[in-house]
Amino acid sequence: MYSDRPGVIGNTRTPIDFPNALGLETLCLTREEFDILIDRYIEYIRSIDICRLSIPQDIRDAVFSCTGGYPSLVRETLKSLYGHFRRNCSRTDDMLHHLVSKKYFFAINSLRVFDAIVKLEMTDANITFLRDAYHSINNDSTFAVDPANDVIDGLKRSGLITETSSGALMQFAAPLVRVVLGRKLFTARMSLRSQSPSRSDTELDAFIMLSIERMRQSTLQHSLSHNGTTNARLLERQWQPAWLTAASTALPSKGFISPDVGPVFGSRGYLEFYIDGDLRWGFEIMREGSRMAEHVDRFSPSGRYTRIPCSQWRIIDFRHHSKSPGELEENVFYALYST
Repeated sequence: MYSDRPGVIGNTRTPIDFPNALGLETLCLTREEFDILIDRYIEYIRSIDICRLSIPQDIRDAVFSCTGGYPSLVRETLKSLYGHFRRNCSRTDDMLHHLVSKKYFFAINSLRVFDAIVKLEMTDANITFLRDAYHSINNDSTFAVDPANDVIDGLKRSGLITETSSGALMQFAAPLVRVVLGRKLFTARMSLRSQSPSRSDTELDAFIMLSIERMRQSTLQHSLSHNGTTNARLLERQWQPAWLTAASTALPSKGFISPDVGPVFGSRGYLEFYIDGDLRWGFEIMREGSRMAEHVDRFSPSGRYTRIPCSQWRIIDFRHHSKSPGELEENVFYALYST
């Protein structure tokens, strides 16, 4: 918002400060408003077109979770669902797959809400801040920041992040903004497609092998993320970003990796890493065989990840060679290290 400055000749403008500006929560749809909008949208579409479009409750939950009620994202998501399913039966699984497809992301990519990502300067300071925000995200998609960090004001002005209503925490403009931003923060530099075709592994297992091969040994060796005792093993929190950094350079050309995926699909839990598009691969990272049964159970039909559309999934267990596994679990990739 701009205003004329008294005493200044010409078209010079100066910003006006609003001490009580509306927060993002006020501008976005509430869940009640969202549900009313969906009902009226379906009613309107059926009044002007002979179609069988319906939006099941699970899809409503997923759309609200991934858009956060952001009006333009809700609008374009409904338009995309209508265009894709107006003549087809609205099966929940098909709709969930559509919401992680390249076609859907292409449809929403031109929205102004993503302008801040397009224009984002990938400086070391911005990258460090945003990656730290990714790794510290809370269950409600908020994160704490150091108020003294110099990059915060610029990212707030761009619209990429905003304060919560309390002002104590920060959040991204919408959950989908965080997903798209993750693609820019963790861009692949070298695709699995460029590797030797002589690999006999499946594409998924070849990807895991390649990602582990690219993990930086020096980063792990010098890490202080352990309990400080003699021969202490690295914490899971250290293995996760180390693997993500390497995995982002080994992605197949048709996939994008996103951390902490769950609410987008209405899931009760956060899957640590998800490769979307046509692949739909899910990954969990664990260490030293700790809580193996719990990790495996999350992917079961009644587990917390049941709503996340994974075509294949793997648990990567980083463990010292002295703790070699006895009985091998299905879908678990054991990565043994010696130092």
